[in-house]
Amino acid sequence: MKKCTEKFVESAARRFAVCDLAVKSDTNPFRVSLTCYFPGMGRMTIEPFQEKHFEAFRHFYDRCDPEWDLSAESRALCDQHDTSNDTLSEIVRRVSSEEDARFLICTHNHVIGYILIEEIGRIKAGEKSFFGEDYYAELDMAVSDRFHGTGLASFGMLFLKLVAAIAGVGLGLITSPENERAIRFYEKHGFIPAGHKEIYIPHTGERKAGQPWYVLEKNELEEEEAQQSRLADREDAAADA
Repeated sequence: MKKCTEKFVESAARRFAVCDLAVKSDTNPFRVSLTCYFPGMGRMTIEPFQEKHFEAFRHFYDRCDPEWDLSAESRALCDQHDTSNDTLSEIVRRVSSEEDARFLICTHNHVIGYILIEEIGRIKAGEKSFFGEDYYAELDMAVSDRFHGTGLASFGMLFLKLVAAIAGVGLGLITSPENERAIRFYEKHGFIPAGHKEIYIPHTGERKAGQPWYVLEKNELEEEEAQQSRLADREDAAADA
């Protein structure tokens, strides 16, 4: 088990009182998964997005059933795309080709959340992301409104930090300045303002400039040696610029 995984397991047990937590494939940020018993929920999994999930994901993403799914209000704040077979197949292709890391949170045969880190593959290959970043990969996540206030979103954020630590990338995100709840959530988990970005919404062709960009100041799951090596590399790059 990697050191970052050991830290994850210890932190998850201490902060969320999860039981029987098992992490698999923790050397691959695109394939890592887990199973556990989450308080008040029962058995839960976080697993890479696959074709077998299409119908359950559509239910979660489109139907707005308050029992399990995103509300219409929450849906409007999420990664915007349709749920056609073509679109979902392209998402799976990006996961299987190790471009993006995308995971689903599942319980009782329902999808109740998703977790996404985009363009990890490009950054790991030494290329820049859509936003011109060579270290910070953009994240997105959402959980069913039914599970707000249960700690599930915070547990999902801890899993995101594990994926980032395995991949050796940082985490960044864009959120609307009006989304005060999300900003408070991310700041609580260590994100700080780092300027602004322009976003592009493919299915509408819309561009939005001046959107706040936040980055994770420090990943507590990252190994100390990796942190020191990364900081030294960035200092060397800045000196050579």
